[in-house]
Amino acid sequence: MDEQLIKQLMEHISSVKKQDGRGEIPFSLLSVAEDKKSDPKETALKLKENFDFFKVEHDFQEGLLVRWKKGLKNRKYPGYDEPAIVIKTLDKPVYSDETESGSRYFREPLDIILGVIINDDFEIFHYDRRRLEPFKLTT
Repeated sequence: MDEQLIKQLMEHISSVKKQDGRGEIPFSLLSVAEDKKSDPKETALKLKENFDFFKVEHDFQEGLLVRWKKGLKNRKYPGYDEPAIVIKTLDKPVYSDETESGSRYFREPLDIILGVIINDDFEIFHYDRRRLEPFKLTT
């Protein structure tokens, strides 16, 4: 993304936050930011690889440390290669309130509750377990 576009996005976010507190980016700016060309062969390989990671299932138990699978992080926390701890797995998933079908969270099954550390505080969030794998401590 070029510097001019970043500057436009930041200015717009600042002005919208002042107006209504939400800071949403208009579609026109998003489409320019997301319209970078990629090699279709690379994209196809990445799609296949990430799909294969997505399909691998794990048995998560309370107290197990987990992390994002490669290429499947869709939430801010935890960061890649940062551990989270399983609080509970849900037999019946809850679904995001998102009503926009174009959203990455639309109808996402949130079936695991994780604890993460944010600024030294223990926070709890719901996630889609298909995006997670066990965290392995390396020494």
